[in-house]
Amino acid sequence: TMAMALAIFNEYAGVLSNVNACREFFSWTASVITATRSSRNTSELPGEDKTAAQQQTEEEIERLKDDLWKLETTMPKMLDLIDRVEYQSHKKQAADLLPHIKDAVFEAEDLLDELDYDALKWKVECSKNLGLDQLRDTCLEFYGSVRSNDYIRKVNRIQKNLDHVHKQSMEMGLHQAPLKFDKSVRPETTSYFNCEEKMIGREKEMKEFVGKLGVHSRKRGRTESKARMTQLHVFSIVGMGGVGKTTMAQHICKDTNVKNHFGAKNIIWTCVSDDFDIKRLTKDIVERLGGDASSNSLEVLMGKLEGCVKSKKFLLVLDDMWDDILKDDGVEWKRFCAPLKNGVKGSRIFVTTRSPEVAKLVGPMNNYELKGLKD
Repeated sequence: TMAMALAIFNEYAGVLSNVNACREFFSWTASVITATRSSRNTSELPGEDKTAAQQQTEEEIERLKDDLWKLETTMPKMLDLIDRVEYQSHKKQAADLLPHIKDAVFEAEDLLDELDYDALKWKVECSKNLGLDQLRDTCLEFYGSVRSNDYIRKVNRIQKNLDHVHKQSMEMGLHQAPLKFDKSVRPETTSYFNCEEKMIGREKEMKEFVGKLGVHSRKRGRTESKARMTQLHVFSIVGMGGVGKTTMAQHICKDTNVKNHFGAKNIIWTCVSDDFDIKRLTKDIVERLGGDASSNSLEVLMGKLEGCVKSKKFLLVLDDMWDDILKDDGVEWKRFCAPLKNGVKGSRIFVTTRSPEVAKLVGPMNNYELKGLKD
């Protein structure tokens, strides 16, 4: 009935924004066609038997719904595959396959966008105050456009392409690649460098960064406060790869005033890279401060760290921090910082990163963009 058809339409109205909604729209239009199967005696498609034509249309609807479901459930693993292969793109086989994976995924996304647009356009038409026969004709016209655009063939072809590149990646073992860089690509950094090499062109930045760490020249008779800090200060340098962030951090750690201010034994360097592992980082810091880091319990290690920083004014350098820290809205970062708040007032954390989002998370009011050198 007309009331039934409109009730089904109202159920899906306003939700067409993704593949699921597109499939729901197909279901609704199919129900309209089925509900009005016996309402007319004339053939919808000229020159064809009414029952055969209608049955063919309904079969195509079901095929397209099923094919869209397959495509929809394939996309998440393909997006994950792109992430994994990108981390391996320093390898020739991964670099060669990556463009083909992206092309197949982008083509799928374009087709889904096109289908969403077409379905939305016809849904607007169906939402008008139409009679039952007009509503049915509009639904059939929609499927006529689907047929003329040959969506079923396109979806099948794209699905085959996705399956093919995924199979290739599986045979190469790329689908299981970890979401982090090989150490050969991103070697671990240290605070040590060739002291004979001088840093040129960064004098202004060096002075500014040292000042932001709260370093001052000691005055005769001045005593340092041993009060526990009320706020953990985090300062970050953000910039593109190779601009000199790590080099700047190394020179800051070796600066005489910085060593005098914090104490050479209280300057801790740890390389974070793309794996923000709280347990590993906590172990590194505890060991650097001379504590016992033999336990594998995070609870025990964090207790050790809290004890190690007590009564110490420290400078903790977290070099080469990547977007992994952004997971879970920065909850892991907050957990990591909790025991460090037991340090003495004036302690600092110094972060280097390529990501403005990371810099904003760790120190939203105290980050500095390191730009390239002038000619």
